[in-house]
Amino acid sequence: MKEESQYLHERLTEYKEKDIYPFHMPGHKRNMRYESANPYLLDMTEVEGVDNLHNPKEVLLLEKNRVARLYGAKESYILVGGSTTGNLAAIYACTKDNENILIQRNSHKSVYHGAMLAHQNVSYIFPKLNDNGIYEAVTPEEVQNALKENECVKTVVITSPTYEGNIADIRTIADICHENGSILIVDCAHGAHLGFVKDKNPVTQGADIVVMSLHKTLPALTQTAVIHVCSNRIAPDNIQKALDIFETSSPSYVLMDSISSCMDIMEKSGRKLMEEYDSLLNEFYEKCNKLKTLSVEKPSKTKDKGKIVIHTNGFMTGPQLADVLREKYRIETEMAGAYYVLCMTSISDTKDGFDRLIEALYNISGTKIRTESMSCFEPKDIKLIESMSKARNNDTRKVKLCDAAGKEAAEDICIYPPGSPIVMPGEEITDDIIDIIDRAQKLNLNITGIHDGCVLVADNNSMNYTFS
Repeated sequence: MKEESQYLHERLTEYKEKDIYPFHMPGHKRNMRYESANPYLLDMTEVEGVDNLHNPKEVLLLEKNRVARLYGAKESYILVGGSTTGNLAAIYACTKDNENILIQRNSHKSVYHGAMLAHQNVSYIFPKLNDNGIYEAVTPEEVQNALKENECVKTVVITSPTYEGNIADIRTIADICHENGSILIVDCAHGAHLGFVKDKNPVTQGADIVVMSLHKTLPALTQTAVIHVCSNRIAPDNIQKALDIFETSSPSYVLMDSISSCMDIMEKSGRKLMEEYDSLLNEFYEKCNKLKTLSVEKPSKTKDKGKIVIHTNGFMTGPQLADVLREKYRIETEMAGAYYVLCMTSISDTKDGFDRLIEALYNISGTKIRTESMSCFEPKDIKLIESMSKARNNDTRKVKLCDAAGKEAAEDICIYPPGSPIVMPGEEITDDIIDIIDRAQKLNLNITGIHDGCVLVADNNSMNYTFS
């Protein structure tokens, strides 16, 4: 146990010296071949010669045009606030107050926050949650049915690929949205690398806006991202205006340099690196065929093979497997679900890293424990009391979770990662939701929105604020 007085720099310095392999983001994997100059030498403000991100006319204009050319977008914008900034800006740019927006229920919280800040009336698409607790890709039929049930939807937001790598049929979904007169935004935070995979580039599949995090799956620093305008249905000026609101007025040149370096790598060597990466992944999946205790989800045409999903098959929980991989084999995974773990990979992963993971998976065995279908982690019914936009104006108070049934949630409660909501502000906390939270806690899953056994609820009769 480390001293509490150990500060972040010490902890990071110590961590980097450990032999822990990172099967998690960021996509550069701390691979020294991507090491750049001392960041302090690149950290500056908008001096002559380095341009201004909020009004690019020179070198940053060249950079954003290069991103658009490499991905095939009509116009692209570089971001230093991750896909969170991109999602907020995209929704804000495409909507007007009190319009109707349709989003996947398992969207990232930034999509919900974007809808709230844009004062949207939210309705949902409900993708299938399989027995392992993993959301499948949203289908065209699900989008079409949701549009029929919810009139006058101006904007649709889907997630593809999902956190676990399930890829939607964006082209067909885009056609359905456009026939309905709706704009399609794709939260593609986990798919920046797919822009360099033949026939899987989401930017050229018919969506109007695509948001990507470079740092998740490409060799770029954390917070680097891009937003692509892909059709004439969106005025590029609207995107820039939205970014002026949501993106910092002091953007990091260290991060912008990382985006430039990443694009250099992909422009000059991307095809070769992607081919080598694909070969390593194919070899890994082939070697996993004879696993007994654990199993690795097989890749398919609608699955990003770079997201390695390892199922425990009831021999242990996901958090238990993550602990074993970390403590015994010095492998850190991206996340642990109830009965699976996710390993995120990129072109920066090495053969030694994959071999290390394979050896660990073959060595791990366990005694079967009781398991259940994880599809029951999705609330049976959503009871809306008021919109998120109205709910944000309420005073709040803390109540114990066991006493929260029937009360209005004042904060989103999510199993995080990936951040899909169990309940959102403005929705009723039901007995079913409390049961889901209880079971998730017993499995040692990370849940946001729980404060020492209490949750925030609306308290319209109070003028007192509750502090964490």
